[in-house]
Amino acid sequence: MAMKELNGKVTIRCENTELNVSESTICTMTGNTNEEISGLQFNLTSSDKIEIQDIQTSAIWEGDGEDGTVGLYTDENKTGTFDIGTFKIVAKKSGTVEVKAEKISFSNASFELVPLEDEVLKIKVKGDNLFTNTIFIFGIIGIMGVVIGITVFLKKKK
Repeated sequence: MAMKELNGKVTIRCENTELNVSESTICTMTGNTNEEISGLQFNLTSSDKIEIQDIQTSAIWEGDGEDGTVGLYTDENKTGTFDIGTFKIVAKKSGTVEVKAEKISFSNASFELVPLEDEVLKIKVKGDNLFTNTIFIFGIIGIMGVVIGITVFLKKKK
């Protein structure tokens, strides 16, 4: 009987995908596979516009997710959909940011690593609108001041 090829995926879902600077959200990582797996590994990365904190792996796994490197294994092989863990994102700078699970591999029941596709989630971080609006208002006031100053200067010249 021929074995099926191992297929799988890591999915990242966050409570919020639009944040203001300094706001945070909790994200959940799940996995799915068509065959039994004994472990998994991947790197969790993002840009410096957000910070990934508090990586907590699900109790069904041994191992950890320290420093964004997730390496987990289990004595009871997993199949179907399963929990991997959670982490917190804190927004630091405005812009659109990608949170990635890269270099994903599942370990099949024979402990062979099977590479899988990366998972990418986009998070939009909105800037501090008060700061932006304040600069805009002072800019308009400054331009109006220059125009009034030139007008008064030209009238005095006549």
